[in-house]
Order: sequence, then structure tokens, then C-alpha cells
Amino acid sequence: MWSRSCSQRRAIEDEAAVTRAVQRGDVPEAFFADTGTKAMEVVRALQEHGLRVPEDIGVVGYDDLPGAATFRPPLTVVRTPRRQIGARAAE
Repeated sequence: MWSRSCSQRRAIEDEAAVTRAVQRGDVPEAFFADTGTKAMEVVRALQEHGLRVPEDIGVVGYDDLPGAATFRPPLTVVRTPRRQIGARAAE
């Protein structure tokens, strides 16, 4: 229950940040989200304001969620080789 409400709160905060940028007319060339989930939320918020991703603005997410491959529009993501990092750290 806690993670669900925390996730919902973050989604509202992310959407609010996008809304503030659009209202100020201060929309960057791209948003970088620290998770794929946030990237999806940012895309949806931008679309609600009539902006097209990637035509009008770019969105990049960090981590590669299974749903990122089927999300429309397709997400640009930075993939972290966690298994390799863990194996290297254990050496």
C-alpha cells in the first residue's frame, strides 16, 4: 500500500512539474527522467498539453523497464547492466 501511494504522489509531482514548465513557456528540448516509469508519466503529461514526443520534445528514461518496449511512443532509455556491475563488484 505504501509504495502505491508513494508512486501516485510522485506521478502527480512529475505531472505538476511538466505543467509548470509548459505554463511558463519554459519547455526544454528534452526531459530526462530517473526511471522508465517517470519517463512514461512525463510523456503522458506532455501529451495532455498537446506536445508530441519525440516530434516536439524528447524524453529519456533511466533503466529499461519491460513495458518500455511496448510503450507508445517508444521510449529512449539508458540501460544499466546491473548483473555485470554486481559481478564486477563481487570480484
